[in-house]
Amino acid sequence: MKTVLTTDWAPHAEALARRLAQVCTVVYVAGYMTGAWLHRLNGSLARLWVQLLVRQQRPYRSPAGLAKAYKLMAEELTRRPIVQRPIIHRLAPAAPPAAIAPPRDPMARAVAKVRCGMSQRKAAALCGVSRSSLQRALRG
Repeated sequence: MKTVLTTDWAPHAEALARRLAQVCTVVYVAGYMTGAWLHRLNGSLARLWVQLLVRQQRPYRSPAGLAKAYKLMAEELTRRPIVQRPIIHRLAPAAPPAAIAPPRDPMARAVAKVRCGMSQRKAAALCGVSRSSLQRALRG
C-alpha cells in the first residue's frame, strides 16, 4: 500500500521567512547602532588626543599677546605688495572680436577644428559635413 504525504508546507515556509526577516533586521540594527557608537567613540578619543598631545599656542590670550599678533599682521601686510586689479565693467559687455568669433559656415568650422588638432572624422561629424569634402577643403 502506498501512502501519499499531503502536508502543506506553505505556512511553514512563510513562518520561516518571517523569522529570518526578523533575525536579519535585529542583526542590521545592532550593527548600525554599534557602528554609530564606534564613530562617536572615535571622535571623542580624537578630541582627547588633540587636547592632551597638541599644545596650541595662542598669543592673543593676553593684551600683550594681542598687540604682538597685530604687529605681526602689520609686518606681513607691509611685506606683500598690494596688487590692484583693473575694474571690469559688466553693464555693457563688449562684442567678441571677429578673429575670435567662430565662423558660421559649417565647412569653415570643420576646417578650423581640424587645424586646432581635432581629427578629420570627428570634426566632420560635429559640423555635419562629409569627410571627403572636408579633405578637399583642407587640400585647397
